[in-house]
Amino acid sequence: MTTSNYDPSAASRVLGEAGRTVRPLLTGMGVGAALMYFLDPRLGPYRRGVARDRTASLANRSVVLAEKQARNARNHLQGVLAEARKLIQVEEPVSDRKLGDRIRARIGRVTPQAGAIEVEVRAGVVVAKGRLKREIAQRVLSAIRRVRGVSSVEDRIERIPTEGDWA
Repeated sequence: MTTSNYDPSAASRVLGEAGRTVRPLLTGMGVGAALMYFLDPRLGPYRRGVARDRTASLANRSVVLAEKQARNARNHLQGVLAEARKLIQVEEPVSDRKLGDRIRARIGRVTPQAGAIEVEVRAGVVVAKGRLKREIAQRVLSAIRRVRGVSSVEDRIERIPTEGDWA
């Protein structure tokens, strides 16, 4: 591996006055080329239109992205506040009927086979019965455990074998 001994200050010393006049010359050439590109009598209006449309599109996308990020931040803040309120509040006992309704609603969001599950509730203890595929049963039980007011879950769900089961 070779190392380079390039020293930019040495190059500017060698170029001297010529190096200081080349940069403005190149800058002027670039500005002139851009003006010719956009002010061309035949294609200039088209090119300016494309540049205008792309700039407007970028501005619109930026606004949409900013709104999306603001909405996301607001939703996250609401979630954090809800979690904080939940930690502070003393949970009042819920009736077995109301808890059963909460559980059935949660199961309905987890699986379309909610009718295949029977739920009994006694003092926060949930007994889940029915016949479900193994992976659906696990999702249902997990959902039941996350319902506010459930103290424990008794699993009496019969697992229906699927094609991938070896048992």
